[in-house]
Amino acid sequence: MASGVHYNFLPSNMIFECLMFLFFLASFLGGLNKKYLVFFFLSAMYIFYGLSSFLIVENHGRLSDFLLIYKPFVYVCMLSIFYGKNIFTKKYSNRLYTFVIFSFSFKYLMSIFIFDISRPGVFTENNFELMLVGFLFLATYDVDREFESRNYLLLVLVSCLSFSRSAILFTLVIFLFLNFKGCLRNKLISYMCLVFLVSIVLIVFLSRLGDSGIESVDRYIFLLSFIREMSNGSLYVWLFGNPPMTNVSFETASALEYYYLVFSDHEKLIAFSAVFNSFILRAIFDHGVIGLSFIVYFSYSIVIGSTFSRGIALSVCSIMLINGMSVSSFQSVYFLLGVFFLISRKNLSKKEKFSHA
Repeated sequence: MASGVHYNFLPSNMIFECLMFLFFLASFLGGLNKKYLVFFFLSAMYIFYGLSSFLIVENHGRLSDFLLIYKPFVYVCMLSIFYGKNIFTKKYSNRLYTFVIFSFSFKYLMSIFIFDISRPGVFTENNFELMLVGFLFLATYDVDREFESRNYLLLVLVSCLSFSRSAILFTLVIFLFLNFKGCLRNKLISYMCLVFLVSIVLIVFLSRLGDSGIESVDRYIFLLSFIREMSNGSLYVWLFGNPPMTNVSFETASALEYYYLVFSDHEKLIAFSAVFNSFILRAIFDHGVIGLSFIVYFSYSIVIGSTFSRGIALSVCSIMLINGMSVSSFQSVYFLLGVFFLISRKNLSKKEKFSHA
């Protein structure tokens, strides 16, 4: 079967990055909500520290390497400004999700059964874009923070069609955190759905494992390389990360040379944390466990502050961490775009809900 590398004729990532930058400028000029400005200033100071080191200390990196390494904290700054804008209504969120989920279903079905593409995509590789679909689903909650069973089952369909391990796994995990109305409120149907999802997860993971075992899985190879890089690091490095713009060793770059597209300089075998592919590994290598925890806590805090739902906030963090075990997660514009839609939805607070009852 074909791999489906060319998903469309447009540079979707660049288009979305530009759109989010324009949204950021409009939000910044439209007034600031002070609640999350502390995250904005902490991240801005950290970026300034990294930039100063990049400009002053001799290193092998380029500006694009610096931007990729500090991109999560740029996104923290942007989401801090987006908070409290209340742009999208529940009706708009539902319509947008319906349009997107049916578009994805159509494109995935066409790709698989007509064009024989095993890993279909609409904008880009489905590991990335399905985060956006997941967040758009989370934005469809009602005033009681419940979700339509139909909307969730459509998400299950698209995740299964994608054959993406991370998408199928986070679709299963968020099921455990959310409350539903409709058929999934019935306990028997809910248990049947849970058993089905667990079965699909096992089937996909085992089928993707292949006959060579875990040693042939690229993410396992990335993990071993990461452990080798960090094995000589002190507790300080594990907590706060390596010095700014630290490239991986020659041995690691040589071992992962087949992943040359993310190298800063392939001829000289110079590569940075992007070579690990996983957001979690990249974040710990560059910013330490403290930096990763800061990003996770910020994500949880801003979502629960916008939706007043612990289940939705835990779902967002689950999507981020599950996707982050495999690909770029929080460093992807599809994460930024999805959370932007989620936290910018008009909402009733608990107090307002009771006053309207």
